[in-house]
Amino acid sequence: MRLRLRTSNVQPIAIDLGWSSIKLLQLEDEAISATTAISFPEGIEDDLEARVGILQSGMRDAMGSGRFKGRSVVVAMPAYCTLLQAMQLERSAQMDLELAMRAKLPPTDDEWMVRAIEVDTSGSVHRDVICQAMPRSVVLRHVEALHHLGLDVVGVVAQPLPMVAAFDHVNRRVEDGDIGTMYVDIGAGGTTCVIARGREIVQARSISVGGRHMDDCLAQSLKCDVIEARKNRVSWSPVAPKTPSATPLAVPQGAEEGGGMLVLDRRGEGVVPSLDPVASGSTMSDMLGPIRPVIGQLTDELRLCIRQHQDRWPDQRVDRVVFTGGEARLDWLCRDIVQSLHLAGQVGDPLAAMQPLPGLVQEQNPDEARPHWALVAGLASMQTGGRRRGSR
Repeated sequence: MRLRLRTSNVQPIAIDLGWSSIKLLQLEDEAISATTAISFPEGIEDDLEARVGILQSGMRDAMGSGRFKGRSVVVAMPAYCTLLQAMQLERSAQMDLELAMRAKLPPTDDEWMVRAIEVDTSGSVHRDVICQAMPRSVVLRHVEALHHLGLDVVGVVAQPLPMVAAFDHVNRRVEDGDIGTMYVDIGAGGTTCVIARGREIVQARSISVGGRHMDDCLAQSLKCDVIEARKNRVSWSPVAPKTPSATPLAVPQGAEEGGGMLVLDRRGEGVVPSLDPVASGSTMSDMLGPIRPVIGQLTDELRLCIRQHQDRWPDQRVDRVVFTGGEARLDWLCRDIVQSLHLAGQVGDPLAAMQPLPGLVQEQNPDEARPHWALVAGLASMQTGGRRRGSR
């Protein structure tokens, strides 16, 4: 009798290059097999060589731990060095898509590395794309550093695709394509806004506002250093707790008529575990005074993204906001934004829908929302079971 040994399906290691940390996550048979986070020291700012050095040191330790398998990696570039821009181009078979996008990008000392997300606009005289532009030298420096460690970089992406892929399990039905979701990833270095209908991205925008900009503003007001300002700001609210999935999703007062209750998972009661409703209540307006201009700038940019979406697709609405990124752990910040936008809001935690391998000790507290792991979770899930997808 021949014995057939079962081989596990180990996916590439997903790497999320953030402003304040690097996150690694690997899936095996669609279950979490290993995770770790590599923190950047305070004050490193945008020192590329220092960041690359920490990446190499952290990856060397992670690979040496024996928890991660294989040598293949896929990388998500950080928001602070990515430009996202919606473009309408001429629909022509002779058009060079890359050259057409470059012509619409702002000038830079570096060369742009561009990728396009095609937007379905059948019947339109224009070709709608989301241009994803990254400085070529920055991308190649990170790839070179990983190659130096003997790692095989099988993909480099911007934020939009993994942001949406992280919630593919929420949008798996045909009718989910009728729901408009604005994903807002608020990190320390910047914010990425993506509007999708179901799993299909239709709008994206880079916003140069993040946690560090709030800290800079607060430091000036309190006359303290940035590190102390951040400690002060984070202490305003505990890390967002997990909300029981049976808790209904409340729409803020003043939301559009007809918004009502939004039940995201109609296959059962309540919302799915990976989407926690933003709690209603006070927005702490008295404490937000010093950083109100920064939050106002962020909210204005999000409104602009919604308005551009409505101008392009007037018969389609944005129904909800899903927050991800490190700053989404601050309940008061998410609450303030959704009440300003008059939309239903939730904190995304896709790790809640992922099962760990038996015996795996998770570094993250499952009793707390983990929106800062959403992007790397989406990046890892893009590699599984034929769901690998990319942009042109």
